[in-house]
Amino acid sequence: MKDSDSIIDFNKLLDMLLKQNKGLREWFFLPTFHKNTNTSTLFKPFLEKYKHIDNERYCSKQFNFKFFSSVKYIGKIIFFYIGMSLFFLAVKLLPRNKMKGGNKVYFEVFEDGGNMPIGYHNYPALINQDRVSLKPKISFLVNLLNIFSLRQILNIRLKTKKTKFHILFPEREMKFSDIFEFHCNINLLKSNLPSKLIFNDLNFKDLITNSLNKNMVSRSAFFGFLRKKYFDKHKKYFSETKLLLWNENHVYDRACCIAMNSEISNVYGMQSFAPSYFKNCDTPSDIDVENSLCPKKIYRVFNTKQSNKIIYKKMPAFRLKEYFSSERKFKKENFVFFALPLLNPDDERYTDLALLAKDLKEAGFNISVKFHPLQDESHKKLFLSFTNEINIVSSLTTHLKHAKIVISTGLSTVYYESFFFGTVSVNFSNPSFKIDVDLPEGAFFQTTSFKTILSIIDKKRDIHEKTIEEYLSQFINPSDENIKDFLNEVVNSGQ
Repeated sequence: MKDSDSIIDFNKLLDMLLKQNKGLREWFFLPTFHKNTNTSTLFKPFLEKYKHIDNERYCSKQFNFKFFSSVKYIGKIIFFYIGMSLFFLAVKLLPRNKMKGGNKVYFEVFEDGGNMPIGYHNYPALINQDRVSLKPKISFLVNLLNIFSLRQILNIRLKTKKTKFHILFPEREMKFSDIFEFHCNINLLKSNLPSKLIFNDLNFKDLITNSLNKNMVSRSAFFGFLRKKYFDKHKKYFSETKLLLWNENHVYDRACCIAMNSEISNVYGMQSFAPSYFKNCDTPSDIDVENSLCPKKIYRVFNTKQSNKIIYKKMPAFRLKEYFSSERKFKKENFVFFALPLLNPDDERYTDLALLAKDLKEAGFNISVKFHPLQDESHKKLFLSFTNEINIVSSLTTHLKHAKIVISTGLSTVYYESFFFGTVSVNFSNPSFKIDVDLPEGAFFQTTSFKTILSIIDKKRDIHEKTIEEYLSQFINPSDENIKDFLNEVVNSGQ
């Protein structure tokens, strides 16, 4: 079976579940029901069962509730309660949410507790003093999923006092009882599942139950639950605004859309990344749209095919601002740059990249690594446990300019970003799992072969400046004027 066939059938399974069990809609923000193959807790076991690969072994590895597994799972539940209880206490140190009238546009942003201004990771072109005076007013809806320490909370508190943008923290309204309510509701959901969930003559009931068990100790699932409660509570307020969600069709944007439902026309998707068929979350299905699981208008920086169900529009390339005025030719130095995407720590690609870095180091190359801004510290330690002779950096552009080659995995805009600086990039993944990257031949490669990567490094490849300019012209260079036009279009849409 081809990977594309597996994805098609996985989507059909999820669509079938929603069609036949309308009560599931309220819970379709959970990772069990993600179409995002990177974050779904059902996709991998689905492949195992669907391809008839010793599925019993895989399930026993997850949650089969034999004695030792049960003890381990109970330990995870206890650890989850402790972790979320500490988060509950810490998040109360953030400023109280103030719902201001006249704030027309809310951008969802992710925060890592670092030193950059709130909103910088997602929309750097918006973060300067000139943007504050733009009409309509811009506000930020901050996601705290990747906040794990008191230091990060205190740093965000300090940044909130410095910013001139209006800030809301949905998780700030968390109650201690929400943890218990979350678990009770998932248990009720499991008990209400039909005894058989048949798809293509296979019963997926056990796999779905196992996946829901995993969700019960999932931080992202719980944060999705908090997000849905927040929008349920403040639906009237947000019905008078426009919400611009970071749209990957998974936990947080889905939770918001499910809660807003009848007001879904006020919710818009924002995709500042390249859409990917194999990531399987950027283009919702007709069933998703009909059930208001996603926005009905999505803004993208890339040109895209239109859909009968969704309106796609082009927006300023907020994250690419610095590439429009940059030089194109830079001296390449003797180092390989790893730009790591946000992955689960148990993702095999994470281990593979660490081993590749180790092999390249032994081959005589210096290694620089930039972790995703939202990557957990424990994930970084996992990578460093394979090779500690590397240079961990915070700057992306400096290293994209001067690296011999850039290596990443999955779908990432870093391939385009390195291309704009004349640097060749490699997607370290099996070529049979085709990545949707539209770059000229010789600028981008996809391979897991160490020998091939060495040959790419050894062969000097010049990317012509004219070619780069032609590609860059496909994006909208962010300016005060076109950002203001974009915001006004959002505010006036539907009126």
